[in-house]
Amino acid sequence: MAYCLQEQGYNVGIISSVPVNHATPASFYAHSVNRGNYYEIASQIPGSGFDFFASAGFLDYKDKNGDKDAIDQVIEGQGYTVCYGLEEYKEKASGKEKVVFCQASSKEESAANYVSDAKTEEDITLAKMVEMGIESLGSEEPFFIMCEGGTIDWAAHDNRTMSMVNDVIAFDQAIKVAYEFYLKHKDETLIIVTADHETGGLTLGAGSSTINWDELERQWISTDRKDVTDYDTNRRHNKSCSIGWTTGSHTGGAVPVFAIGKGAEKFNGRIDNTDIKGKILGE
Repeated sequence: MAYCLQEQGYNVGIISSVPVNHATPASFYAHSVNRGNYYEIASQIPGSGFDFFASAGFLDYKDKNGDKDAIDQVIEGQGYTVCYGLEEYKEKASGKEKVVFCQASSKEESAANYVSDAKTEEDITLAKMVEMGIESLGSEEPFFIMCEGGTIDWAAHDNRTMSMVNDVIAFDQAIKVAYEFYLKHKDETLIIVTADHETGGLTLGAGSSTINWDELERQWISTDRKDVTDYDTNRRHNKSCSIGWTTGSHTGGAVPVFAIGKGAEKFNGRIDNTDIKGKILGE
């Protein structure tokens, strides 16, 4: 879809709270037989010709065995500017047309999993990324931005309720930035908010009609999946707070589609998720 819009003269931005070469952002610019080919996927960024990327950073920075050139150097060698953190963005990317922004904490290492795990004060919010994307893509040409709150899904996979709540709030704040832009350009802006699937089967009031929020706030938020004791503690917190999860995987539950702006009426009723592309493109 992004390539179709690019052909129609749109500038394109890809934004995510997870690494730029993870599944959802990658699906908008890359082609690979395996979603785990992170290095190969990231190397396709320059070939996309897309204008703005912002994310938590890169997975497999030097490929899985660590024996290839750093992926940011590969991307910069093909005409893009790669920067880490807001200060570096201001120094290197000002006035540049092709930009890849990464969180400051992700330079040459894995990115933080959840909003609560930001490693430095320099890590910015998803809302700030959207603001930067809108500024970078400009107001003269039409533009398309895909913004993913990917850490919501990651937290739900681990049944980490408070991490998920924090990341939903962060995503909501990003939507607010887009909405404020819409209020200034109502006749030419469409905002769609949806999900590719539901994860975890979250249930409120599992075992009781009262949710113990004070207890829930004590829940473990660390990203170390190997710490079994803390993970078990986390699950006990869910139970004691009357929060239920049915799985650590995706479910077949329907997801909502919210739309506002030009063409929003096309998204009324019950639709297949694969129909969204056609409705956006006017097919």
